[in-house]
Amino acid sequence: MKKILLVLLSFVFVTCLFAGCGGSGGGGSVRFDDLSETVEYGDVYILAKTVEANGSTYEAEAVVNDSKGQEVAVFGGRFDVFDIDGYTIYYSAYDGDKSVGKWKVTLKVNMAVKPTVEIDEDFSTVNSYEIGEEFLLPVVRYYSAISENLNKTDNLYKVASGSEIAVAFADGKFTPEADGNYVYRVKVTDEFGNENLIEYAFSIRNLPAEQEVEAFDHFGSANNVSTKTGAMGFEATDYCYKEIGGKTGSIKLTVKAQWPQFYV
Repeated sequence: MKKILLVLLSFVFVTCLFAGCGGSGGGGSVRFDDLSETVEYGDVYILAKTVEANGSTYEAEAVVNDSKGQEVAVFGGRFDVFDIDGYTIYYSAYDGDKSVGKWKVTLKVNMAVKPTVEIDEDFSTVNSYEIGEEFLLPVVRYYSAISENLNKTDNLYKVASGSEIAVAFADGKFTPEADGNYVYRVKVTDEFGNENLIEYAFSIRNLPAEQEVEAFDHFGSANNVSTKTGAMGFEATDYCYKEIGGKTGSIKLTVKAQWPQFYV
């Protein structure tokens, strides 16, 4: 949400008022000193409508110029701060129809604006997440409101026992050789030293192989088993008379292409 910047011009230049000095940048009976402020990029700046001096309140009118000297559109006494090179506001104070003084406010834009870094919405979650299967790292989008010169660095790590071990990858993908937890970290920096970072954590697991699900005393018992394995269905189920892991009369599943959900 945009922040609102209020212009506080309620102070009084008493010395000049008593001395009868002319206004800054032009004639007038009241002198106002020029000011300088720092504002945030993207904020809404609210212009002063009145100004006080020596116990009197004057109406204030303003003309806003961008860094190129072009007049900026003002709506409802406010404008958006989008020129990173700043603005100049030219104020005039009025007592009725009479101009009594002038001053200007120079706005400098804070350059400490972090780049935006985010995972692309089109990133596919259809990855194997398995040892030996190619894993696609997420596509990361990054941009800056104040800079076109951005430097991106990305690294992939395997996390184990509180430490991170660098993992090689290329073209946004890698083939994991070990199961466990991983983190893909992307950092973007601009020429002003502003940086932002995003992380994507995921896990790699072992590929399932032939495995015993449950032992049965008789082949007919296998008919009571209901499996829900997607496209693999009952074709992946086989009753085994031979010994597997020291047991006979079992159901075995051969799973290579995907992780099924099965119920026994």
